[in-house]
Amino acid sequence: MGQGLLTKVTQVAAKTLGVPIDKIVIGDTNTHTIPNFGGTGGSVGSGTNAEAVRLACEELKARLSPVKDKLIADNDGKVPSWETLVSTANRAAINLSVTGYFAAPGTSGVHEGVG
Repeated sequence: MGQGLLTKVTQVAAKTLGVPIDKIVIGDTNTHTIPNFGGTGGSVGSGTNAEAVRLACEELKARLSPVKDKLIADNDGKVPSWETLVSTANRAAINLSVTGYFAAPGTSGVHEGVG
C-alpha cells in the first residue's frame, strides 16, 4: 500500500512488548480475524493501525504482567524469555488474544485502525 504499514506495525509491536522484531508475525487482514477494518485512505492507515497495535500490545502486557512478576520472583530476579512467559500464561488460562482499536481524534472514526 506504500505506507510501510506492515513494517511500522511490526516495529511498534516489538517495541511495545519488548521483544525482538523476529518474534512478531503480522498476518493478512480479513474479517474472520480482524473485525471492522477501517481502510487506509488519506495516508493515515499506517499511523492509525500502528496505534491500534500499540494499544493491543499494552493490553497484552497488562495481562502478562502478574505472570512475569511471579516468574521473576520465583527465579531469583531472572527475567523469563518471551516463550516462557507466554507458555506460562497460556497454562494459567490467561487470554492471549487482544484487539486494539484507534480512531483519530476529531474524525468520528473515519480514519480508524484495528490491530
